[in-house]
Amino acid sequence: MGEWSISSDARLVTVGQTAASSTGTTVTAGTANVKGVWAQISAATPVNASGVIVMLASLSANGDYLIDIGIGAAGFESVLIRNILYCRRADDACAHFRFDVGVPAGSRLVARAQSTASSPTVVVAAMLLSYGFPGLSHLGLVLDYGTAVADSGGTGVDPGATLNTKNSWAELVAATSWPIRALVMAIGNQNNSARTTATWLLDIAVGAAGQEHAIIPDIILSANSSGDLMQPPVLGPFPVAIPSGSRIAARAQCNISDATDRLFDVAVYGVN
Repeated sequence: MGEWSISSDARLVTVGQTAASSTGTTVTAGTANVKGVWAQISAATPVNASGVIVMLASLSANGDYLIDIGIGAAGFESVLIRNILYCRRADDACAHFRFDVGVPAGSRLVARAQSTASSPTVVVAAMLLSYGFPGLSHLGLVLDYGTAVADSGGTGVDPGATLNTKNSWAELVAATSWPIRALVMAIGNQNNSARTTATWLLDIAVGAAGQEHAIIPDIILSANSSGDLMQPPVLGPFPVAIPSGSRIAARAQCNISDATDRLFDVAVYGVN
């Protein structure tokens, strides 16, 4: 008897790459903390995708970015994935965000960005993941929680001045809009261009204030004084079961107490 799996007949196709410069499609942000215009990643996606890996990098100005991925004809674009948090510093890091959401074949795929700087550029490409049997149910809605369009960042987390001790919870959302089956996490740099070498342990929790339960505990994060960038920039997707109406919060501990360099941002993306 043949063996059939969700990966049977899988196809992986990248769109938006620029072979002439070995990079992605250039997307220009608007004025500081304002979304720019849509840039086309693909005129017509070649496969029915059950998921997409959004690949981000920047050869432009330092800063924090929020990137939207959209679909639709020119002038009729709709947001598919909103406010992906990405940060660039001297030690630039590519960030690959996987979202298990459907993208129909023939879709026009686009991206737009905002940044703490005015009109910097970020490069974007997308790997389309086509797998599973026809009619197989896939996740289809991505909602961002904890993002802050006012400063192109996320929600600030303060580990506190007591070394290696978890501080209070920072609320990312008071009540989720939809049930969440997978959670993607982005770590933000708070536009800090001169970080001290440090490490953190981060918890993500659900629950009312004072009754938080860590569902993703003790994630190791780090930064180095030569690179000035929080690492890793993205984590997940994590398989979770978070009901609609849930409160999500984050807390951390750190091995330094510097009032600026101990701080960082968090944003999460709930996929249903």
